[in-house]
Amino acid sequence: MSFKNVDPNELKQWVPQKEMYTSLLNISKGPDNLENGIDWNGQLAPEDINTMRAGMVCHIDPETNQFKQGLVPNAVPFLARPKGDYVGGNPEGNVYGDGMTAIPCTASYIVQSTEYDPELSYPPNTPLTSPATGEDKGVLLPGEYGEDTIAGIVLRGPHNVIDSRSVIEFATWFMPCWLGGSL
Repeated sequence: MSFKNVDPNELKQWVPQKEMYTSLLNISKGPDNLENGIDWNGQLAPEDINTMRAGMVCHIDPETNQFKQGLVPNAVPFLARPKGDYVGGNPEGNVYGDGMTAIPCTASYIVQSTEYDPELSYPPNTPLTSPATGEDKGVLLPGEYGEDTIAGIVLRGPHNVIDSRSVIEFATWFMPCWLGGSL
């Protein structure tokens, strides 16, 4: 495992996690390869180590320079992705100790994620955001242009893929909120 942006000696903490084979971030189109893929490696905030899952939204906290679960107004959104070779997240989760890899929503990707609320509607062209607090922290939710920072646009609503996991498919896209609102 290589760390392009972080000194691996900084990653000192290991917290066992439950298996996360149900969580998925599948990159179906976009610049994804191990050598030249567009991603960022960094430390994960301690409060999110046990709850971050592959496919969740996160941002980089400007004060701590750590990934934090969810999205705050106007922060660049990232999507947590599994580390290592296992596509659906390794048995310990998608983080490695207190470090993780994420793809920026500023890059052109078409992705599938299991991290959405199945009780909500996700028709095509729905903008996606994510709260930074509460029980839906990091989960992809329908957003409003201008009111919310947008992380993507739905292309296909909930449908089953690999091993019957339900995902939404969307294009990553970053649009800051401009009306001052937030989740």
